[in-house]
Amino acid sequence: MRVVGEIPHPVYKITLFHYQDRWTLQVANGPYQFRTSMVQGPGLETVEDMQTFIDQTFLQEARDLFEKMHQATRARIARIVEENAAKD
Repeated sequence: MRVVGEIPHPVYKITLFHYQDRWTLQVANGPYQFRTSMVQGPGLETVEDMQTFIDQTFLQEARDLFEKMHQATRARIARIVEENAAKD
C-alpha cells in the first residue's frame, strides 16, 4: 500500500492510499483516526474521483464518528478511574 496523496481539509488530515485495485482513505482528527477501504471501480478510478468521494455528507458522518469515538474513550477512562478508586 502506498500513499498517493492527501486531500486538503481545514479540520481533518485525509490521506489516500492505493494498493492493487483498492483505495484506502484514512481520516484523522487529533488523537482519533479511521480508515475505510473500497475496490477501485466505476466512479472510483482516479485520485480526482476519490477527492469527489469526500462530500459534505461523508464529512458530517466522519464528524459524528469522531464524536462517538471521543465519547467512548472518555467513558472508558471514567470507568477506569472509578474502578481504581474502588480498589483504594
